[in-house]
Amino acid sequence: MINSVRDIGLHLTEDEELLVNCFTEEGILKLCDIKSDVIPVFDGEENARELKEPLLNPSCDSDGPLIFSWLAACERSHDRCRADIAGAPPLPTRVIDVGTLADSGGSLCCLMLTEGRHADYITLSHCWGGRHDSNTVLTLHSMPSLLAGFSDAALPKTFKDAVWITRQLGKRYLWIDSLCIIQPTAEDNSDWTIEGSKMSDVYRNSWLTIAASSASNSLGGCLFGRLGSEFEIGPAPLFERAIRRDWEGGENIFDRNPDWLPTVRPNPPSWVNIVQKSPLGSRAWVLQERILSRRTLYASVQGFFWECAEKRASVYEPLGCSFDYMFRDNGLQTINQLLAEGQQPENLLGFHWRRIVEYYTRLRLTFQSDRLPAIAGLAKPLGIHTGDTYLVGHWETTLCSSLLWFRLADEEGVEVRPAEGGLPSWSWAAMPGAVKFTSLDSRDYPTRQMDDYQMVATIASYTRLDGRVPQHTTLRVTGRHRLVELGQTDLRILTIKKTISDFWAGHIPTSADIGQLDAVLTKPYEDEFCDDKMSVGIIYDAEERKSHGGLVLFQILSALRNDLAAAEARHEGLVLRRRGSAKGFERIGFFTSRYWGLFDGTEPETVELI
Repeated sequence: MINSVRDIGLHLTEDEELLVNCFTEEGILKLCDIKSDVIPVFDGEENARELKEPLLNPSCDSDGPLIFSWLAACERSHDRCRADIAGAPPLPTRVIDVGTLADSGGSLCCLMLTEGRHADYITLSHCWGGRHDSNTVLTLHSMPSLLAGFSDAALPKTFKDAVWITRQLGKRYLWIDSLCIIQPTAEDNSDWTIEGSKMSDVYRNSWLTIAASSASNSLGGCLFGRLGSEFEIGPAPLFERAIRRDWEGGENIFDRNPDWLPTVRPNPPSWVNIVQKSPLGSRAWVLQERILSRRTLYASVQGFFWECAEKRASVYEPLGCSFDYMFRDNGLQTINQLLAEGQQPENLLGFHWRRIVEYYTRLRLTFQSDRLPAIAGLAKPLGIHTGDTYLVGHWETTLCSSLLWFRLADEEGVEVRPAEGGLPSWSWAAMPGAVKFTSLDSRDYPTRQMDDYQMVATIASYTRLDGRVPQHTTLRVTGRHRLVELGQTDLRILTIKKTISDFWAGHIPTSADIGQLDAVLTKPYEDEFCDDKMSVGIIYDAEERKSHGGLVLFQILSALRNDLAAAEARHEGLVLRRRGSAKGFERIGFFTSRYWGLFDGTEPETVELI
């Protein structure tokens, strides 16, 4: 029972459910049901209990208590945010020992070799930018001085602020990639190879990740003064009579009551905009840091924002952010969320992996050779959890359906070339830029009836020509295919180009959206040949791969019946061509067609994709 209530907060959810939050004099938040003078606390099963979650007094001048409240609630009551291992986790190979506030005035740091020790530590996610000096990166030359110790005053602002936050949170160890991994050179990249493969564990085992969202380089910082933070916003008499919600529907006007006067408050900053559209959020490498971390504190110009497996919050919405991010965040979930929900392997490695790849390929990557390494940290825990085999950005269990990807054209019309590194042509990683998948999942294509389609191709086998180099992987796929000689066919071959803006990029449409628009742009083809039954639409992977002679249409997805709506595809698959005099075929694009008889007279055969 609650004996002393200081404040009561009301929150109306999207479903018009009224949530009641009661705060005691000690600042304890209790979720309550107010139907009587005495307020019990329910756990959803009509069993009275106490649910404690410390919360900042909104009038407090510092964000510190709020951050501590998020951390305390996450550690104590969030089951999905718990670490995989009992006790303190193993420290990474090297960490920055920031000392404590009492040590030498709290300004000395040193690089420490952990040698198998266990302790809580904090990780920093940051933009490197273009400036790198001895205070920013670890090299064989700078290592002795960093091991001997240095003042945090010598660090760039982003690192210095991260050190300060680490001390304030009562932790001693901080991991910064550029200061804890020996940076590769043309002569030696051995440490980067070893430590880079451990980054998945580094972020998953971290007690907290600090994300320097607003900093485009190491000089930007994590701590900022917020404009208007010194102003106190309170009630203002906008109406002669206050408006009060009638829960039976509509609105009723009551006699003026000062307690019901409207409050003037600006709309809180969008969590999605602050986190995803920041300088940090645009980097491809950062996606795995975000998804792998158990909990992340985003430090932005607009204040602190929070993310863990069970809550997204901000200094503006400390109890939790508005639901809009669920619709405009590509359905991204943290690894802890995915693994804690008991998802089937086919769902983890199908729908959720496609969401990750689609979002990841839209992010900025300085070196295209990092296209697979920058997402490898996400693949590692999924592979361990499911026991599945990871193949050049794809998974064995869902390999056939995941071959149905197509590249989205650059918004500015810039033509791209295949990525360097000799990746197999059938992998999405072989091409730079954003990709999108077709699918048998209604969460991908809400307007497509999934019961009307089936996968008609099968994976016969795959071979790694060099077990240590996943790039050298060939596929043998069995299915029907048709040779088409351009200029000598009755088929109408159309070249299609789709950009990100042509799709619901970053937005999962609601049923209301679909009902209103009728044709959600989740299909890769053009409406211009909707009624042309002899048409085949092709999205080439790159302009230089565009065929001017013969090409092979290889069927992977097929409709089960022909009486579908005219706008629905009957066949989807790969566009192939023979690679020189080689035995196998290389992928050059994706095709879709509404022509039911496209593969009449053909029989399944096995082809080798290289």
